Amino acid sequence: MIGFGSENDTFVFELTYNYGIHHYKIGNDVRHVQVAMPNSWSPPSHFTVQAHNDMFTLSGPDNVAYHVTRGDFRPHVAYMSLNVSDIVKSKAFYVETLGLVPIPSHSQPNHTIQVAWRVQDETRLELAQIEEEVRHEEAFGRIAFACPDVAPIAEKVRSVSEKMIKHGPVKLETPGKATVEVVIVEDGDGYEICFVEVTGFDQLAAYVKGGDEIDWHARGELGADQA
Repeated sequence: MIGFGSENDTFVFELTYNYGIHHYKIGNDVRHVQVAMPNSWSPPSHFTVQAHNDMFTLSGPDNVAYHVTRGDFRPHVAYMSLNVSDIVKSKAFYVETLGLVPIPSHSQPNHTIQVAWRVQDETRLELAQIEEEVRHEEAFGRIAFACPDVAPIAEKVRSVSEKMIKHGPVKLETPGKATVEVVIVEDGDGYEICFVEVTGFDQLAAYVKGGDEIDWHARGELGADQA
């Protein structure tokens, strides 16, 4: 997990590395990641950076585009921008079925919307219309939200289509740690959305001293470095 702060109160990425695999076919699902940085931030010299007005665009090692703006705020992921094939159906699913709220923005073109749990949320989800089918290919991720209760969400999604429930609701036990309840649903474009009950999640996400250090011995015992 990596982000600009604690997983309890900031958006984070979960990075997965599969040993022995050196390339993934990229789809057209992820549009870009919008990152907000303080005015003191400077573009890294070891990346190719394109500047347009107050926007900096750079590509990560996995060819995901990052758009960076600077301003008077703390570093954070402003939004994840995903492509969808039907903006009207996507808005209905995320707003009416899942219960997120649309965030008004004068800078958004007509073919995009931003949604979040609350208007004041720091990180949002942006959906953008494309005139083709969404292809996830091999480099495929999952959206995850913490929420007060997964049961109402599962019930609402099931009322629309049983097929949209991919897994759960189910309680996941972690030995010696909190148990969390999750449900994974799927929207009309095949995006998987995982909802996690927030109480158990906050306990699991709490910082543990030494948790950011790699246990190389344990990795070796599991055979993770043999490929």
